[in-house]
Amino acid sequence: MLTLILSTALAGEASSKATVGYPRGGEGDHECRSRVLVDAEGKAKHVLVEGCPADFAGRVREALALWRWNADGTTFIEERVVRFRQDQPWANAGPVESVEHSVDLLLVDRHHSELKPKEAIPPKFPTAASGQEGKCKATVVVPVEGGHPLWVGVEGCEEVFHLAARMAMYAWDFEPVSEPGEARWVRSKIALVFTEPAPPEPLDRAAYAELLELKESPKPTFPAGGKKYAPATCRAELTVKKNGRASDITVTECDPIFHVATENALGRWAWAQKGEPREVRIVEEIPFTSKKDARDP
Repeated sequence: MLTLILSTALAGEASSKATVGYPRGGEGDHECRSRVLVDAEGKAKHVLVEGCPADFAGRVREALALWRWNADGTTFIEERVVRFRQDQPWANAGPVESVEHSVDLLLVDRHHSELKPKEAIPPKFPTAASGQEGKCKATVVVPVEGGHPLWVGVEGCEEVFHLAARMAMYAWDFEPVSEPGEARWVRSKIALVFTEPAPPEPLDRAAYAELLELKESPKPTFPAGGKKYAPATCRAELTVKKNGRASDITVTECDPIFHVATENALGRWAWAQKGEPREVRIVEEIPFTSKKDARDP
């Protein structure tokens, strides 16, 4: 159970504290190191806990997320060491011991040009965002000695891009910041642009032979009225699904009178997957020469 303790505190100090006991099923004594990004309203914007097992870290994150600080309109970083003792029963344990507490009010804003990544890893375009424009603004908090961000916030784009943007920014490894003064943390905004990858070129029959084996390929029905447009060859792009059947069929390069017949024929085709089943985008050419060369309606 969490307990909320209220107190009078100076700027940068916690004014309310949630405490938590030793976790059920935990073993041994452990020391968790936490860093909390506190916003201007005194709320925990982000909690990072390291150096201890996941169940202990979870208890610390849960408690610190409920804390409130006297921020006085200032954003800052609080660092804390939390020590767990196994001789405290989890059900009736007192407050978690907190020591080596420090508050850093020197979180400074810098232009993004002053934060230099060793490698700017581009964000991965989310599959669910196909057809959408992804231009996001990422706010990062980075230690002045460089390294990975402590916290990343994303805004200015659709929600579908947010997770990919945060994952990309957390992977960035920054160079040390030049002339940081007394600051230990730097905050900056970085523009992220998502580029939707071009769809892969469909594989022709020779190219997909290593992945698929064509098992059934009935001829199309020659459409009524199609004689004057024959001979014709329709190009069909389609996806062979894991079950060996066709979907997402697009027919081009022939008169529209042949499109339905082509789609219906390919809907009856069947492929056998070779190796691990997967979806494969392929292209087939369906010829229409004369009625006698196709299946009669």
